[in-house]
Amino acid sequence: MDSQSNNRTFSPYSRRDQEILSDMLRRMNEDLFIKGLAGLGLAIIIAVLPTRSGDHLSIIGQYGWKKGLLIAVLLIGLPTLYFYFTKKRDYRKDLQRGAKIVQKATIVRKERSFSSKKCFIWVDQAPPEKQKFEVSLEIYEKLQKGQEVFLEFAPYSGYLLGIDWKV
Repeated sequence: MDSQSNNRTFSPYSRRDQEILSDMLRRMNEDLFIKGLAGLGLAIIIAVLPTRSGDHLSIIGQYGWKKGLLIAVLLIGLPTLYFYFTKKRDYRKDLQRGAKIVQKATIVRKERSFSSKKCFIWVDQAPPEKQKFEVSLEIYEKLQKGQEVFLEFAPYSGYLLGIDWKV
């Protein structure tokens, strides 16, 4: 057993956690419609633009309207749908599981960007995609390098539900 798993425990979701995950599922459905329209527009542009082959014909010019547009839509639509349904499945699993991961970690770095007015902290012993967090200025000023924090994650989607610390 590695040191990362030694610092993990499971805790039941609070009402707020369940609402956050349910809201993420709802927003994913709304986003799919908007991204679907944008993807269709992009597919049409790809189908119409000339390719770099010697004859400089577009996909539609090479394969005709129906096949050319179908190829372009498949090139954009299949990866988009795969990632959408994979992420949606993860959020549903999180809600069905009913428990979040609470993991102890240590702040290893703090950074404040004056140009963008954003504050970030980095922690150790978290999944690689969850080592950097944007926090409010108020929280940034309360946290110190070397301080222990407790990260609350949804187990399948990896969605950060909260950061807690003892002051």
